[in-house]
Amino acid sequence: MMKQTTFKIKPMQLRKDEVYYWSPLVHWQVRDQIVVIGDYQNEDVSPELFATLYNMAQKGVSLTDVLNTLQDVHEEIIIHQLMKDLIQRHILVNRLLSPRELFESQTQLLEQVDDPDVFLDPEKFKHFKINKLNRGFEGAVDKKIPMADPEFPTFITQRRSQREFQTNKKVSLFVFAQVLGAFRQTDGDLEFPTYYYPSAGGLYPIDVFVYVKDNRVDEVPGGLYYYHPVDNELKLVSSTCVITKHVHHPLNQECFETSAFTLFFIYNAQVSMPKYGGMGYYFGCLDTGIMTQLFTTAAEMNDLGVCSIGEMHFDKVKKYFKLSSHHVFLHSLEAGLKKS
Repeated sequence: MMKQTTFKIKPMQLRKDEVYYWSPLVHWQVRDQIVVIGDYQNEDVSPELFATLYNMAQKGVSLTDVLNTLQDVHEEIIIHQLMKDLIQRHILVNRLLSPRELFESQTQLLEQVDDPDVFLDPEKFKHFKINKLNRGFEGAVDKKIPMADPEFPTFITQRRSQREFQTNKKVSLFVFAQVLGAFRQTDGDLEFPTYYYPSAGGLYPIDVFVYVKDNRVDEVPGGLYYYHPVDNELKLVSSTCVITKHVHHPLNQECFETSAFTLFFIYNAQVSMPKYGGMGYYFGCLDTGIMTQLFTTAAEMNDLGVCSIGEMHFDKVKKYFKLSSHHVFLHSLEAGLKKS
């Protein structure tokens, strides 16, 4: 008997030559001679056979590989169903893991706050936030060297996240082009093209997509676009893409509803992982932070407001982006005219 988990499993066709790997985030154990992986159990496959599959999946395994190795021990239909179960539950994977999947496992390594209500009670959270913002470093010694106050232009000193935007006025095409142009490629005077921001190895693996809402940007029809940095232009990806507030957590829904457009930062692993391996993913996260700061500065210079969205249900709209298995969503920004 195969115990089913509570989340919905979509039907899938399993290609026999598709190679999958055991997810580094998933652990399994044997209880009373039954294989247990989280809330999934399989009583049809022996622990010994499962251990064989686990070892094969460390280096990559296809259904054909498994059938060739295990078919003498188990019927093909059982092996086929086992593979489908493991793939649908993201136990066997053939794509990049999302940031949530990668970083969630780190939570257990940090001592948790004593009061579970600290993030639910506004006053308690205010105290927590002030305490963290005023932190120092215990390893510093007594010697101090005072620094002079910096002098920055107002588009830096007066920057604030905007959680509500004007909705009765359109963003001009000129301003829209100015802020997106922060990501454009330039000829420069070097051997390779240059950009207005740094990137590990000069590879620039972050692809920028822009969701424009109907009648919110002059001369730009609503839809999902890819920003092409080489040509400095938007290329339509989907004119039927409809993103609603329900892809966001409740606290971010009003921000999304009033913004004029949304930026999506998508990491393209084929660009930097051939050189840097898994660290290319990490460098892509750094690039996204740098790009977020650059765009925020360009927006402030053009009187646009910006709000970074920490997390959203990207899987609900992923189909519109037509991404491949080497793409992974990292971050999004809401932008629009500041509310007076």
